[in-house]
Amino acid sequence: MSQTIEELTKKNLAVAFKRLKKDTKGFKTLIVRDPLDHIDFIVNLDANLDSIIYEIKKNLYHPQKPFLLPSAKSKGINRSTIVFDIKDALVYRFY
Repeated sequence: MSQTIEELTKKNLAVAFKRLKKDTKGFKTLIVRDPLDHIDFIVNLDANLDSIIYEIKKNLYHPQKPFLLPSAKSKGINRSTIVFDIKDALVYRFY
């Protein structure tokens, strides 16, 4: 299935990434957020954005399996928190 995704540009994807970082800023004290704020993704941001755009346009993009992170609740019962791969979180935020 091939479809054209309107406004899928590197600039718009970069804006979505900045919005994602800003919106999750409050998570920095939680274990859910990467302690280095996805520094490896940011260092190669242009290449990563190009890769995402290429994969989507060629129908090669497949989301990664989310990571389940057990975290304790106040009464000692664990719950699983779903942590998405940065690429998947970005694509989800873009749409």
